[in-house]
Amino acid sequence: MIILLAVFALRCIALGNPNIHVDEDFYLLVGRKMWEGALPFVDIWDRKPIGLFLIYAVAAPLGNGVLAYQCLATLSVMVTSLILYRMGRCYADRPTAVLAAIVYPTILNLFEGVGGQSPVFYNLPMTAAAAMLMSLFIERDHVPFRRLVSRGVLAMLLVGIALQVKYSVVGEGGAFGLMLLWLAWRRSSVVAALGCGLLWAGIALAPTLLAFGYYALQGQAEAFLFANFLSIALRGGEEASVLAPRLLEIFKVLALPLGFALAGLWARLSGWRGLALSDAHRFILFWNGAAWLTFAGFGTYFTHYALALAGPVALAFAFSSGLWLRFRSVCIVAGAVASIVVVRGDLAYRGGPDALREMARAMRDTRNCPYVYAGSAMLYTLGDFCLPTRFAFPYHLNLTREYRALGVDADAELHKITNRMPDYMVAITPPPADLRPDVDRAMHILLRKRYDEVMRYHQGGGHYVVLYHLKPGFVPLPNAVDYGREATGRP
Repeated sequence: MIILLAVFALRCIALGNPNIHVDEDFYLLVGRKMWEGALPFVDIWDRKPIGLFLIYAVAAPLGNGVLAYQCLATLSVMVTSLILYRMGRCYADRPTAVLAAIVYPTILNLFEGVGGQSPVFYNLPMTAAAAMLMSLFIERDHVPFRRLVSRGVLAMLLVGIALQVKYSVVGEGGAFGLMLLWLAWRRSSVVAALGCGLLWAGIALAPTLLAFGYYALQGQAEAFLFANFLSIALRGGEEASVLAPRLLEIFKVLALPLGFALAGLWARLSGWRGLALSDAHRFILFWNGAAWLTFAGFGTYFTHYALALAGPVALAFAFSSGLWLRFRSVCIVAGAVASIVVVRGDLAYRGGPDALREMARAMRDTRNCPYVYAGSAMLYTLGDFCLPTRFAFPYHLNLTREYRALGVDADAELHKITNRMPDYMVAITPPPADLRPDVDRAMHILLRKRYDEVMRYHQGGGHYVVLYHLKPGFVPLPNAVDYGREATGRP
């Protein structure tokens, strides 16, 4: 009950707020458009796996979907925290295990995970799979081979489900598979281990193969492969001067739990106060190693990418069991309260819960599909607007690292959109630093020529989200989307 109440207290401040993060705003839009017949990767483009959009599609019909997806995310965090508590109890006292379970949602808050970012959902199956492997590892000399195989099947199925929420779990999933192979080799033979490995690998890949098979039957195998795999390699990299501050921010947040983890690890390795290192501790070290290597391998290092580290780091914190309980309790409670303050600041920075609603209401008389050039895709959802392009995520066409990874000419797509004379357009001024300067300059020249400013709200950092309306004398052209027709790219 303490854990459930703590999770709710840490996340309730954001419930119902439609202006949390541009990523989840877009995921909800895709979920809503799926109910209208849109096929992700074809009618509305992104590179996230279909499983993530299916989660949002479940929430989309409930009201406008905002509160529903946030409740699903909160439920996912609650269950994940409870699993972390049970894992922590394998090697830590009860108060420390409770604290570790609270560390998890605290880290989520500090890494932009108070809403429905993809790790908030895929951390649940990955943590459940880790719990199964931890049990098998601890009992490795006594577990029956048949039970090892069946538990391995279930664990790798969970990994496969997580893969269809985001492919970035592939490193952790591979590490879990290697551990299962090692356990099978110990309990049987090399041949049996290899046979089990093929079975487990097939199970882990099954959800992805099932999704691919569906798209192949729709005649869209090429679109699926490009969006899910090939486009990732076409994204641009970023300079070390950009990545270093992001990494520093991540380590600043994780310094406290990792500091307690290292202190507990040292105490056990040195035998201080009679503390010792158990198999449970060794498994958590293994999981942390897999999670950190996976995080390092994918680069970019946005803070919300570090959400995948929250579970293993929280359990590493529990290494400090038996040391300074009162001090640790005060630190974690203070960190949890501080995370709420940080979330309040982040939400205010983005403009608060009413800014997007007011802007969507101001666009309600639009004569064709509005275009959010820079801003939040939540505007399409709140106003139930049609989309002027299948590249509806506002930053795919104009980000320096993205525009070569779309499979189309981004400049030609922007010309196509603006030539339809959207009745309303949304942009940010001054533009974010990572937008293509030449494109953004041309877009703002066009806005000054054809559009009048209607309203703006402060987004923080000196940036404003601005709504523009087409000037008299310019005629908006109709461009309503009919999914399944050639206008959206389908044959």
